[in-house]
Amino acid sequence: MTALWHGIMQAPAIVKVLGSLALILVVNLRLRKLGPSLVIGTVVLALWSGHAPLAAGRIGWDLVRSESHCSLLAVTVLVIWLSSQMAKAGTMRELAETVRRGLAKRWAVAVLPALIGTLPMPGGALFSAPMVGDCDPENALDAEHRTAVNYWFRHVWEYWWPLYPGILLALAITGLDIWQMALAQFPLTLVAWGAGYWFLLRSVPHDDGGRERFRVWRFLSLLSPLVIGIAVYAALRIAVPALGASNRYLPLLIGIGIGMAVLGWQRPLPGKDWRGILLQSRAVSLGVLVTLVRVYGAFIEAELPGGGTLVSTMQQE
Repeated sequence: MTALWHGIMQAPAIVKVLGSLALILVVNLRLRKLGPSLVIGTVVLALWSGHAPLAAGRIGWDLVRSESHCSLLAVTVLVIWLSSQMAKAGTMRELAETVRRGLAKRWAVAVLPALIGTLPMPGGALFSAPMVGDCDPENALDAEHRTAVNYWFRHVWEYWWPLYPGILLALAITGLDIWQMALAQFPLTLVAWGAGYWFLLRSVPHDDGGRERFRVWRFLSLLSPLVIGIAVYAALRIAVPALGASNRYLPLLIGIGIGMAVLGWQRPLPGKDWRGILLQSRAVSLGVLVTLVRVYGAFIEAELPGGGTLVSTMQQE
């Protein structure tokens, strides 16, 4: 038994990492709750790597209280708040109406869910599904086809769009800047659009276009909170590089904050709506998940009791 336990503890680093990941997946399949699954997988990885309980707790706490992680959490929360603010203010619904009236059916059924997909909003699929249906009043598409179009084009941005918490987390893990991630991943969005057209849109009847001229300026004005947020981020990274060097998330925080302020000035909301936006449980639950994922990653990068890290050990192996 002792020999077996020694053999398990001396397993290659890649076995420990892949084994803990597999455990997370298996537990999640059973519990249907990612948070507890991540906790179990992280504890197993920490102990399997040889960290004593107190040392493991110190590694996790150092990550949680780090400036980088707190900034990442702040960006994640602000993105959710901006999504909810745009939904409450009616901006997304008006965007959808502008597209529906100005584009041919073949393109409107794709552009509408893609617009909703730029914001990782709660219930986004339910929000965009009726809009796709409104673009097809003649029911030329069956329910399965409309569902497929809605699902596919809502997710074409997830490879690089910086408002997705998954992308923010990937940036934190890889150490890449947003522009580097976008440059590397944007071709996947083009592939997704091309595949969506080939498999889903070619069969959509090509009508004679929208019922009125597409109002570009109206479209851009409704998108202004997003455009301003990203533009401010880009301007700060270029004009004040020291700001991003001190805290890589600070320019994005400022950009999203200004975007929210502009939208609040354009479309003031009552205090009741703001309480619902600021106190929503989704921001807390997503923040907890982001924290758990980053703590797991911290043990992959942390110094092992015998020296080195899991990453360097895997490279040597």
